[in-house]
Amino acid sequence: MEKVGNEIHLNATEASAGSKEGVVRWILAIGLVLGVLAMSAIWITGAWSHSETSETARLQADSNISASATTLDETGSDNLTMSGEHEMKDGMEVVDN
Repeated sequence: MEKVGNEIHLNATEASAGSKEGVVRWILAIGLVLGVLAMSAIWITGAWSHSETSETARLQADSNISASATTLDETGSDNLTMSGEHEMKDGMEVVDN
């Protein structure tokens, strides 16, 4: 800090009251890398633990349920009933008000 006449001259460090070492930049970079690594680890372990056979079994079970749940009514028309809960007509669900 210099005083020249009535003026006070400060250098950059004194004016900012601190040092400029780029610490925030390092914290942000390290946090970004750690976040990407954590999300990648979660994604990879989830994909690794999920077997393809369980997905195939689920799809087969869903197709078996949907095939057994639809039946024709007594007249043989396309009025379908889904396991007694919803009535279907022309491929659309009939809703009673």
